[in-house]
Amino acid sequence: MNTFLRTATAAAAVAFAGLALGQSSSVAAQSREAAPAYTVLELEAGTVSLPSSSTGTLLMKECGQCPLKSHPVTNATKYYLYADRVTLPELTAALVGQPKAYLGVTFSQKTGEILSVRAHAKRVR
Repeated sequence: MNTFLRTATAAAAVAFAGLALGQSSSVAAQSREAAPAYTVLELEAGTVSLPSSSTGTLLMKECGQCPLKSHPVTNATKYYLYADRVTLPELTAALVGQPKAYLGVTFSQKTGEILSVRAHAKRVR
């Protein structure tokens, strides 16, 4: 292989590596920018304390050894029993005696505000 060809090949490899690095850092930057604005946790009802009013605080344990963490709820917080939209008192009543029922709790990563609580529990009749 002559010197020119080796130099050209090395230059091409360096250019390609630079492009790959540029793309990977661009992809990394995009993934940081595209991070979700909210978090959804699936928790057992027994690890969550629902607020007593529509502008109170929800307490939850995000893991078995985690301490209780408080998150604000607002009038914009939505409550669901399966797919049906319900009120906070209806959801609270449905969860009585069901500490193993699953809750999907969605909260804002930026503010910590609870966006929604979805329960998979027996319906109160």
